[in-house]
Amino acid sequence: MKNPFSFDEIVEFAVKIEENGEVAYRKFAEKFQEKEDFKLYEFFKNLADQEIEHKKIFMNMLKKNEGLNLENTNTEYYDYFKSYVYDMVFPKEKLENAVNNISDLNKALQFAIRMELDSIMFYMDMKNLFGDKIKSDIDKIIEEERRHYLSLKNKAL
Repeated sequence: MKNPFSFDEIVEFAVKIEENGEVAYRKFAEKFQEKEDFKLYEFFKNLADQEIEHKKIFMNMLKKNEGLNLENTNTEYYDYFKSYVYDMVFPKEKLENAVNNISDLNKALQFAIRMELDSIMFYMDMKNLFGDKIKSDIDKIIEEERRHYLSLKNKAL
């Protein structure tokens, strides 16, 4: 069975994940700005800005690794990855609707924590597909996502 994804397509999914994160964090920032909680507004705004930086990293990866071949050729793994990606990268309207229905800090934090954990899992799998050729770039993003997770977790305590 032929691999259903190219490196370029997987990077496009990663970009979409970062765009989803930015949309969610900006919406949360707006909600807390409206409530005049400027510390939380800044917290979520900073997370949104960091998602933009992650997107830039992926775009640079795409330029320097265009057409990279996959190292993992396990077709069952591709089936899993395909299913996972399509569940994770949902349309902007669906994301905005989900975020708009969240009104309190705890629910916002739990939603964001889940997004970060999903992102980490996706990037770990991405590394598994492409191996050492992209390892250092992906490790940097995983560390950033872990920092986001810890920041969110600390806010939730």
